[in-house]
Amino acid sequence: MMTISNKAQELLRDLDTAQYSQYISANFFDARFMANEEDALRKKALIYSALTIVGKVGPSALFVMTFREAESYLRDSAAQHSWPGVLDLKKWFETILQEIQKEFFENALMNNKIEVLNWEKLDLKQRLLKMSSLIENVNATLESYNLGQIQLFSIEENEVCVDNGLAFGGLRQLQADSLREMIYDCIAKYMNFSFQSQRIKLVAQ
Repeated sequence: MMTISNKAQELLRDLDTAQYSQYISANFFDARFMANEEDALRKKALIYSALTIVGKVGPSALFVMTFREAESYLRDSAAQHSWPGVLDLKKWFETILQEIQKEFFENALMNNKIEVLNWEKLDLKQRLLKMSSLIENVNATLESYNLGQIQLFSIEENEVCVDNGLAFGGLRQLQADSLREMIYDCIAKYMNFSFQSQRIKLVAQ
């Protein structure tokens, strides 16, 4: 039986899931997950390690969190991994972390007070005016998590073009690219919801 570090055991033993409710549902690691998922205990330790760090630093840390930080937090000593084979869970961790980031960011956007409009009934001038207002909401959310901002460049038919000003300090290029794609997907979904349309295409340049 593979053991986990004392630090990981302590984290899981003292866990109060309620304090992480803004990031992850209380039943994410339910009985079925724990019974059937391979390395379930270790996966749980890694995610709650990441969220513990975020809790100490603030919500913006969720978007620059790395596997290395989460794993290092669980170590009993700096020179030794938190358990043998922990690196095998890196890809799983990054996938689940992005799911958590996506849900958190989507909720943050949708919590903005928005005016629900009908895209098809707006002329170009109205579209520019209303889209500029919506992007102000988007930027307020982005900036609250230190993610930079975007600027409306043009609207052509159903294509909304923005200048890309997103920034992710300290992330590897692959992780940054994946996070950028996820954020733009969330923004596009928010736009389509706000304008009651599935035709709006968001283009960042």
